[in-house]
Amino acid sequence: MNKNKITAKLAILSISLLLTSVNAMNGTLPLMKESMHLTVAQGESLLTVSSLSVVIMVLASTTIAKLLGTKRTIVLGLILTGIAGSLPIFLNTYVPFMLSRIALGAGLGLFNSIAVAIIQEMYAGNTRASMLGFRNAAEPLGQAMMTVVAGLLMAISWHLSYAVYLIAFPILIFFLLSSPDLDHAGEPTVTEVMQGATVDTTPYPQKMSPLIWLFAIFSLLLIGNVVSLNIRFPQLAAQIMGENFNASNLLAIMPLFGIVFGVLFGWLNRKLGKMTFYLGLGLLILSNFMMAFSGHNFIVLVLAYFINGVPPSLVIPYMFNALPRLAPKKSQAFASSMMIVGLNGGSFVTPFLLKGIGILEGTTALAAPFEVLGALMALIAFGTLIYDLVNKQYKKITVER
Repeated sequence: MNKNKITAKLAILSISLLLTSVNAMNGTLPLMKESMHLTVAQGESLLTVSSLSVVIMVLASTTIAKLLGTKRTIVLGLILTGIAGSLPIFLNTYVPFMLSRIALGAGLGLFNSIAVAIIQEMYAGNTRASMLGFRNAAEPLGQAMMTVVAGLLMAISWHLSYAVYLIAFPILIFFLLSSPDLDHAGEPTVTEVMQGATVDTTPYPQKMSPLIWLFAIFSLLLIGNVVSLNIRFPQLAAQIMGENFNASNLLAIMPLFGIVFGVLFGWLNRKLGKMTFYLGLGLLILSNFMMAFSGHNFIVLVLAYFINGVPPSLVIPYMFNALPRLAPKKSQAFASSMMIVGLNGGSFVTPFLLKGIGILEGTTALAAPFEVLGALMALIAFGTLIYDLVNKQYKKITVER
């Protein structure tokens, strides 16, 4: 099947609908803690432990794809995601619940980095940037849809909310019927070029840039911050509005901001260039400080949460789109995997990050960590700006010589 057909592109994008689905279950946290008699840290760990197995399987997925083929690896991941994700319908004890979430992460990890790598390998230029933006928009779109359905099901039982993972099976069927040949991704054929495919003219470097490692570390901090805001919001909302407050509708609205800016990413990147990155980082800083000082103001809290939906849709595709300029073509899959490891590692360390900041500050207040996280992101933005200015000046001097 021609990779430039709409159905082929949608099939490639469809698997990303599930990649941030762990966040769709954040609304179940208050009821789950009460039902299973969990501490805050235990409850938060159940929702983020999937990221640990995601990281492990991301590192193994390249080898598995070589053995099974790219398409079969994705199929295996979708099947495991559907089964493991929906198991909590029947579980009410901590250890089996934890194991099901670990298995869910393994399923997602099988196709997490592949979802990015196949776009980087199959498309080029503005098509690549737009597809990466659409892929990043697919994540909050899937999260929003699953959050809405999970919220509706939660009115019956918080256990039943996990039935949303059964959506993995319709996605699997569509993917099998519509996806192109993923095991021979690369340069377009003559026919495909005539039909509008973009030829890859990216000037890949000979060696991998050290910036790849900085990207991975920053990705960990970025997602650790974003997930912290996501996971603390329903708890903070319950503090203000009452323990039985169902935040699922608000949890479903937030990803819509990510969807809009993900779709607009290709256009914004062409217009703003590096400022796209700074815009996303600036909004994350604003979201942190608004949540830190929201107090009992529910409107400020909600606005902070909504703003938090934008930064990942600007910063993450910007970094992925920059990878072809930072690593040789044969190292693109590895570079993408390091980014994915950082992103999922950030989700896994979130409870520890929040607890560690709380210990340093000497408080258990739910909103307390966000002042520190806002200051950290501001420091990173300042350091990045200085690096860009120095690097730009160095290049100018080199050219003049």
